[in-house]
Amino acid sequence: VIHNSNQKQLTFAPTIAPSISPTMAPTTRQSAVIAAVVSEFGDLPEDENAPQHMAIQWLTEQDTTIELPSDDSESDELFLERYVAAVFAYTTNYWYWISNDNWLNPDVSICDWFGLACNDDGRLAVL
Repeated sequence: VIHNSNQKQLTFAPTIAPSISPTMAPTTRQSAVIAAVVSEFGDLPEDENAPQHMAIQWLTEQDTTIELPSDDSESDELFLERYVAAVFAYTTNYWYWISNDNWLNPDVSICDWFGLACNDDGRLAVL
């Protein structure tokens, strides 16, 4: 605060940096994840705390070993299975489940998440 002697009032000194941080642009991975989800399921809810957004954040920041959708339909399906399972986990507050072994563990196959079952091809069969 600076005292301005001519006007007899207090004024704020200028700051070095802006007081409000600019919003960061989405990463390339995040943009690809959002595009894949929107193309398959339609627009996302506006609420950024919605399970769909939480699942996108998980796929973008934590589950970085999964291949992003591409021209390969198999990788698309595996990606979308993980997205759907993550939305289910967030929708049902999986952190309160009695047993949530391996859920949202990016290093573990979705087939090894407690309660899920896969077919012989390693594809999600039961959610």
